[in-house]
Amino acid sequence: MNFDQGCDAMPSQGGSPSTRRVMQVVRSLVKAALTAIMVTTMGACDFGPSDEARSTPTSGATSVAPSGELSILEIHTPQATVWDEGTEDYPLPNCGGSAALKQSLGMVATVEQSVSIDHKATGTVSAEMSIPAAVKLQLSAAVENSYSKSFKSALERATNISMEAAPKTHVVYWIAWSVHEYAATIDFELDGVQYSVPYVYRLRTPKIVASDAVPCAADGATEPPISAEGDLSTPAVASAQTRVVFRVVTGYRGTMETPTLRLFTPDAAPLGEYPLVNAGGFQPYGITHFDLLVPWTFCEMGGFDIGFSEASDWLIEEVYLEIDGELVFASKDIGDGRPDGSWYATDAWQARCP
Repeated sequence: MNFDQGCDAMPSQGGSPSTRRVMQVVRSLVKAALTAIMVTTMGACDFGPSDEARSTPTSGATSVAPSGELSILEIHTPQATVWDEGTEDYPLPNCGGSAALKQSLGMVATVEQSVSIDHKATGTVSAEMSIPAAVKLQLSAAVENSYSKSFKSALERATNISMEAAPKTHVVYWIAWSVHEYAATIDFELDGVQYSVPYVYRLRTPKIVASDAVPCAADGATEPPISAEGDLSTPAVASAQTRVVFRVVTGYRGTMETPTLRLFTPDAAPLGEYPLVNAGGFQPYGITHFDLLVPWTFCEMGGFDIGFSEASDWLIEEVYLEIDGELVFASKDIGDGRPDGSWYATDAWQARCP
């Protein structure tokens, strides 16, 4: 607006010079007032960015974290990839004990699980989304929960497997670790958009692969343990020790019990007992192999039997017993009975023990 023109457009009233000067002053005052009003009005109208927009940088790409509720659509569960991951020994000394010493496998070797989620998810609308930490935690919890049955089952198995050392004995158990890995994807919805992200679930479980007897000294102390370097199925044999290999073939009825291999002298006097600890029990039609070291010579032993509870319906089809490299007992027709036998009258015993 042209204020000079607007005010000059008022009709001239004429008059004396003093009157004209008054009119000029009035006109100047009106002009100043109108200018102030226009400036105030324009200042009140905000045509620039809002406070929120002004606080947001206008250059570069922006990243907005998802704020909606997470919804799990599907957790894909593939077949597991399984591998062994090292071994360790656990000694169970009971040389000075008057009763059997028992320990649960789950007490000394903990079942472990882990979940890893990829940091980027692929969506049905946008190409990729970086997964916020809070969302990743929820996804990990969902994956872990989907494998809870497997985890609890592994915990129960480890808890139910007993390691035992008879009185006046020292047994070293060899524990192997097995890893089950499941690699797949999890589908979820966030802010109305569906995404898919890779995950890896690992379950690490222990199992007993062998047990060795360490001799006890006369005073009840434990002699130095035998080195177990190399193949655990063929541990090094020290002097005054004999290797006993026992193999049992289960029929169509298995058992979750821990039976006992009992050794006797040639005249049937008891020598010692060895728990046959097997991870997961004795499954139907399974072949189980035990490799032991005992503190008696070949000639000091002459018989054996297998002990388990009266309530057990474990069916054993075949039994093989090898002592110091010599097959002393083999039976393929056991039926429902408890396997036992002797070899002191065999040619092998007679030839070595005159």
